[in-house]
Order: sequence, then C-alpha cells, then structure tokens
Amino acid sequence: MKIRPIHTFQIENPFPIESGVFGQYPLTLDQGFIVFRVTKPDREPAFGFLALTYPDHPSMIRPHEKVILQKVDAKKNEAESESFLTKPVCLLYGPNKGLTEHLIEGFDPEKVLVRREQDDFLYEYTVYDDAVWADQLMSLFARQESLVIADGHHRTAAYWAMREKNDGNSGLFSAILSLDQVDVRSYHRQIHIPKGSEMDFYQLLERVYEIEEWHGGMTIKSTDQIGPEERMILMQVEKKWNRLYPRNNSALIRKGSADLLAQFEERVVGAFCSDTKSDIHDLMNFVTGRELENLPSGKNDFIFLFPPVSHEFLWDSSHRGEVLPAKSTWIEPHMPSGIIQIPNQRR
Repeated sequence: MKIRPIHTFQIENPFPIESGVFGQYPLTLDQGFIVFRVTKPDREPAFGFLALTYPDHPSMIRPHEKVILQKVDAKKNEAESESFLTKPVCLLYGPNKGLTEHLIEGFDPEKVLVRREQDDFLYEYTVYDDAVWADQLMSLFARQESLVIADGHHRTAAYWAMREKNDGNSGLFSAILSLDQVDVRSYHRQIHIPKGSEMDFYQLLERVYEIEEWHGGMTIKSTDQIGPEERMILMQVEKKWNRLYPRNNSALIRKGSADLLAQFEERVVGAFCSDTKSDIHDLMNFVTGRELENLPSGKNDFIFLFPPVSHEFLWDSSHRGEVLPAKSTWIEPHMPSGIIQIPNQRR
C-alpha cells in the first residue's frame, strides 16, 4: 500500500502547544508523519498515524459493512465543496508488532501539537519529522496488501466515485492503526412501531424467536457485557427485558458474526414494513451503546441489543468479500472531526 505524508495542514487550536512549532496557517511538514496516541482509563493506549493513502484498486481498502446510498451522495457533495477535509477515514492493518512498535517510537509526548478529550478518550497528536524514520514507516507499510475500513465507509465510497469520475488520485485522508488496538462494539436498533400495530409486531417476533422474560439485572450501561459468542438478542420495551432466540436454523448463526442482525432486519423489520407498507427509515434508528440511556421507553418503542462482531470475523469476512449489514459495528476509538485539517485537493 502506497502512503504519503501530509505536508500541509492546520489544527483546531490557535497555536500548537508544547511543540516549538509555530507559524501562520497552514502549517507545513517537509518530512515525517503526524503520529497520534489515544488513551482511555483501564485500556491500553492505541497508536496510529495520519497519511494520504493511494490504493490502486478498491480491494486494497476493504469495507466490512454495506453503505447507505443516500449517505454516499451526501459525503460526495461535502467532499466536492469543502475547502478543508476535517475527518480522516479510519483504516485498520492486521496485527503487526514491528509496525506498531515503530509508531510507538514515533510518538514524542514532549512535542504534542494538539490534544482533545472526547467520550472518555484523550487524543494527542505529534509530528515526528525524522526522514529516516519516515522512510522506514513507508517501507514497513508497503508490505500491507490491504486495509479494512473501521470508520468512514461512506466517505470511502464517495472517494472511489470521485476517482472514477475525475480519473485521478488525490489520496485518501486516512487515520491508520492496528486491528488489535481497537474495540469492536455493536450498533443497536430502536424500532418505533405505529400506534395500533404493537401486537402485530410482537406476534411477528414470536414467529421468528423464542421469547423469554429475563430478570438478570441487565441495565443499559452493562450492554458491553454481551460477548461476540452470544447467539441471542436482548429486547427492552417499557423497561422490561427479554431474550430472543431464533426458532429455526439457530445452528447456522456463526459465532462472532452479524448473522443475528441480518436475520432480524430481513425476517422482522423487512417483513413488518412489507406487511404494513411502511418505510424502514421511518421505523428504525441506529444507536450506539452510549446513546441508549436517552431513548424513549414507551410501549411503541422497542430496543434490540446485538452481540458485537469479533475482531477475527470482521477481518476475515472483509477479506473474503462478505459485507455486514449497514451500521453493524461501532469501532472505538472513533476518530473525531476537526482536530487535524488538510486542504481539499479534490475541489
């Protein structure tokens, strides 16, 4: 995989801190890379770097889930109109001790350009401007045959659409880190059922699942305890919990996969929308674990919690061309927007 340093950029705070790097915006970097560290209490730090990636073919940057076409169009319009790109696509490389150790060596805590705290994570960015180290990084990275998208599927799809249209390659603004330094969490589903249709929806659920009341003390805050090996869905309605087990072909549900989610969207949500002539986008919301506490809990609002996809399944399925349902995963650390901004070469 070919990568290049980001030579021109600006940062969100008025002046770099603790670095000795000052000047009028935009800032310039002759050699070296921007290296970042992400820390969180009770978690090992993650190290990565920012770069422009130059994939020769879409198979070199592999999606792990489907995209929503309307969102691709929106991201394409943004990329064609904005003066600066403010959020990198987050890409994962397979566990590689040598590459990760090289990145750790390149993070100098005495030369931090900018810091941001967000969602209990601390993001710190520094510049390592050593030409020999940078050449070694590019050499190590050249051995990577492909990367997997962690976050930014729609921006990546928009990038390929613009490359095909413009017949050029301006590079993809990327934040790159190791698969074994991230946490793979689930996007869950909130279904809002129109008044008068609650019983129809529940009867549909009973046809697809065995439903058990559960008094196991589960709270919204403890949803991360659901492991990728689980083969059941948790449902909450009116503050009451139930466990849902597939009635048929449960043995075909692969551990660590998104099979439960795919089955749910096809046999429950899809079937209900077909029967009631409803639009799925009017009924279903995608929610992360941190958003669950603020959701309504009336008799029309059903919340479904799914097991996360395992690291191994995410990597292997992506490389065999299997894509998961849209909004299956929420991968942390989630790269924030606006910290490092680069000129938009596609305008």
